[in-house]
Amino acid sequence: MTQDEFNVMKTKLSQFSLRTVAIAEAVLVEGLTQSEAAIKYQASKQSVCGIMKRVASAIEDVPNDWKKVEVWLPAALAVHVLALADEAKRLHLEIKTDTMSLISHCGSDIT
Repeated sequence: MTQDEFNVMKTKLSQFSLRTVAIAEAVLVEGLTQSEAAIKYQASKQSVCGIMKRVASAIEDVPNDWKKVEVWLPAALAVHVLALADEAKRLHLEIKTDTMSLISHCGSDIT
């Protein structure tokens, strides 16, 4: 990821501490491994791994209560599972869009 790309998506990381964002930047932009970032920022490897998972979720707008699942499935079953994932994402985005619409119109009828 380039520095410009990281700067654009930084707005999605506003809930994180400056240190967390710096660690993510070191891994995503500078190309450090998670182990190298752990050494550089005096953090545990597990901590950096957790940071990168949370950052990835924030970048992809994944709700906090969702879980990433990686499994091997027969092709026919995988098609169904992927369809379920797509539908869940679509519903999540629809709800998010509806909520943002309500928020943006929240004061419009006040005189």
